[in-house]
Amino acid sequence: MRIKDDTNSVRSRGSGQVMETEEKSKRVLIAEDAGFMQRVLQSCFERAGFEVLQCEDGAEAVRLAQETTPSVIVMDILMPNMDGITALRELKNHPSTRNIPVIVLTAKGDESAKTEAQAAGAACFFPKPFSPTMLVEKALELVGQQEKTHQEG
Repeated sequence: MRIKDDTNSVRSRGSGQVMETEEKSKRVLIAEDAGFMQRVLQSCFERAGFEVLQCEDGAEAVRLAQETTPSVIVMDILMPNMDGITALRELKNHPSTRNIPVIVLTAKGDESAKTEAQAAGAACFFPKPFSPTMLVEKALELVGQQEKTHQEG
């Protein structure tokens, strides 16, 4: 189910089920400007039990992350208005979002792009084309690490 809100961001929930305790649900924010890729990623993450939030540029990703505190973010580099690296830097510099793991997923798969993403604070880097299974597994691993850190802290 996809829900358009007044900011043109898209929210969707897998299987039409709404978790009663939002804090316990896994939530992914997908920042990707290509419609086809949005649909692929949405499908992959919904099947894995994630609530999916989507946006099409880096500025919207920063705003949504600050408002919704997703469990993990999947961020493209090449997007309009604000690129993914700039958005990643802003997320890592803001107290409410600095600990959210960010997976960079991009067609810009050269070594310099990977180095730049890691220097900006990316948890990991996936060049396109990518394995949806490996991407979701990595996201689940990062969410598990975050939950463990919160329980210990």
